[in-house]
Amino acid sequence: MAAQNLAEGPLNRIRAARKLWKEGDKEDAAALVFVAVAAVSRLRYPRNTCSDREAYTKFVRDELAAITDGASPASFRFPHTTKLPEIRETENVPLEEVLYGAWRCVMIHEARWPDEVYLTPTRANSDYPTYIDLPPDGRVGLPEEWILGLAFAVENAVEIALPRILKYPVYIVLSGPIDPMGAGMFQVKAQETKVPRVLVRNQQAIPIFTTVRGAETLIVQYQIPKPFVSQFADAAALRCFVVHGMQDDRFVFDPAAEALLPSYSRDSLLAALH
Repeated sequence: MAAQNLAEGPLNRIRAARKLWKEGDKEDAAALVFVAVAAVSRLRYPRNTCSDREAYTKFVRDELAAITDGASPASFRFPHTTKLPEIRETENVPLEEVLYGAWRCVMIHEARWPDEVYLTPTRANSDYPTYIDLPPDGRVGLPEEWILGLAFAVENAVEIALPRILKYPVYIVLSGPIDPMGAGMFQVKAQETKVPRVLVRNQQAIPIFTTVRGAETLIVQYQIPKPFVSQFADAAALRCFVVHGMQDDRFVFDPAAEALLPSYSRDSLLAALH
């Protein structure tokens, strides 16, 4: 219950932001989105683990593919900018630093939109509807859709989404040989048992299904050889599976669902699986 109460603040800010955005007030909408990002980043990275800046920028890096809808699935840097507020560098500046220093800090501490950063409008009927603008004066133009992407990342952050979507048992598809142990138990074979991945917003992610039918559909769709559907009865079992993965693994729940969730980093999912 306490975790759900903590999630209400960010969700309320996002609801208010979407209303302002729809009314055409994109600056005030963005300010509320930045407040919500700050709040949910603290759910993921508590104060005893890192600073406000570190929490905020780490959250943006975690959710970059969701924020940009796959346009930038990995770290994104600007080759050259002017001296942006709260940012020392002018070369190779990471996107998350721009979002934190030039936008979040200026809007929160000075209640103004920074002159050095602006929004680029969405281009209708174009193969490239969103775009970054880097004019010769060193300012930075970022797609307005990325503000909505930040809102989406907050609404569907693993800390907020997991209590809503996760119902046990859950199912994961394995491929290749396993050692049956009876009573529905099994043991994977090192270097032989594989976990299929799907492409989610230009990132590879391990799918987790809340129904066995979803797992079976994946097997057919991807023609997975020697498939086996593994059932995890509770959070402890799922956490044990996730913790034994690689550090850069990502996970997605029900990738064939109508509303596609973001993929979640291994560490963020582990932290949410209490």
